Amino acid sequence: MARGTQNSFSVEQLIAELDESTDRAVAQLHAIFYVLGEDVGRAVLEETRAVEAAGGMRAPSGDRRTKGGVFFYLVRRRLTGRLRHRIFDPSLRTIAELSDLRPISSAATSAPKRAR
Repeated sequence: MARGTQNSFSVEQLIAELDESTDRAVAQLHAIFYVLGEDVGRAVLEETRAVEAAGGMRAPSGDRRTKGGVFFYLVRRRLTGRLRHRIFDPSLRTIAELSDLRPISSAATSAPKRAR
């Protein structure tokens, strides 16, 4: 969808809805939105809302994931290799560190990987 329409969706809306505020999480959300695009970002957010409505998701520790944690988990399942590592690299701190990323086609990430 074109930006500026009443149905447009922004990374700022995503950040607000997921209630993320750390520099690292904000950088990751900007990268996800930029690389995967608005449509995939919106689709993963809808999937996140559905998971939350069904009672949420547990982390391996048994603790309930936050809404942002669910979103990040679902995004990780859509990414492969180098791109997943770059966006979720534990040393990532700022958006500027991701300046080398480029958008990819949504077809390459539209469906989550299947468990084997």
